Amino acid sequence: MSGPAAADGVRADADRVDRFLAAYNTVDRLLRERTGVADHGVPFRTVLRRFLRDQRWRGAERMEEYAELRNLLVHETLEPDGWLAVPSEQVVRRIEAIRDRLAGGQRADDAFKRRVATVSPTMPLRDALAQAHATGFSQFPVVEDDTVIGLLTDRGLARWLAERCAAAGPLVLSEAVAGAAVADVLDADTDRRTWDLAARDEPAERVLARFVEQPELEAVLVTQHGKRDQKLLGIATHLDVVRFWDGG
Repeated sequence: MSGPAAADGVRADADRVDRFLAAYNTVDRLLRERTGVADHGVPFRTVLRRFLRDQRWRGAERMEEYAELRNLLVHETLEPDGWLAVPSEQVVRRIEAIRDRLAGGQRADDAFKRRVATVSPTMPLRDALAQAHATGFSQFPVVEDDTVIGLLTDRGLARWLAERCAAAGPLVLSEAVAGAAVADVLDADTDRRTWDLAARDEPAERVLARFVEQPELEAVLVTQHGKRDQKLLGIATHLDVVRFWDGG
């Protein structure tokens, strides 16, 4: 390919390379600031791992892959205007998202703001299941008198059904659900702390760290001051741990 189309392609490649390197350099600087590593002779991977001692980050291996790509772009260029590898637009956006989140100190209410569907403890389990099917959600805060008292989850429901089957022998699903209420599932799941609360101004990174610190945690509910009798402003789940650092 030659002519204007080829020139446009080269310019597009150069633009993505420039954006990638700018974002990478900012991430490198921010991580060094966070970890107190002023010596630029210390490799990026060492700085990243030091950062990860205090800040849990699922998917951090992707940043190590980006470090390899950065080295290719900086040290293995093809003169006069080519590279051995060129980052895709998706890769560029991902590293720019990581840069923005490191730089911006995103708050919980900004990072996890979304509609939160709730259920009541007296709601028939059949209706709660219908709501789960309609929304595609797998976690439902259980609210009574405007106060969160629990969390209905797909894992909790599976545990409850397993216990029912163990106690009464094989059951047809409809038989197990018939006559049951949301509170019945909560009663069978009291040995696990599956939810927590966060204030709207808590750093999003700190919220996500809880999922590593508390392995049984399935959701963090965001309210004004992290109180369970306040309006729900958002919800963070395990999926957000990946999305937050992956630009998704």
